[in-house]
Amino acid sequence: MALRDILDASGRDQLVLVGVRAHAACLMSAGGPHLAGAQVFAVADAIADLSLDEHRNAVRSAAEYGAMTTTTSRVIGELLGVLA
Repeated sequence: MALRDILDASGRDQLVLVGVRAHAACLMSAGGPHLAGAQVFAVADAIADLSLDEHRNAVRSAAEYGAMTTTTSRVIGELLGVLA
């Protein structure tokens, strides 16, 4: 099942992106959902890379390609606001 199908089946249109190898795996994971119309939030302090430069470039690229960059504390705050 494709990620877009999973999002549709669960009534979701947003994706919170965290993980490792930001310049490769994370950016690749963000591209498809963004192109399919989902809002993608790249959590800058919850993705890792091999070096600080690669991390910064990945976060910058995510923003350039349509992801909203954010932080863990903002995501938690938004989720708590929605769940409250």
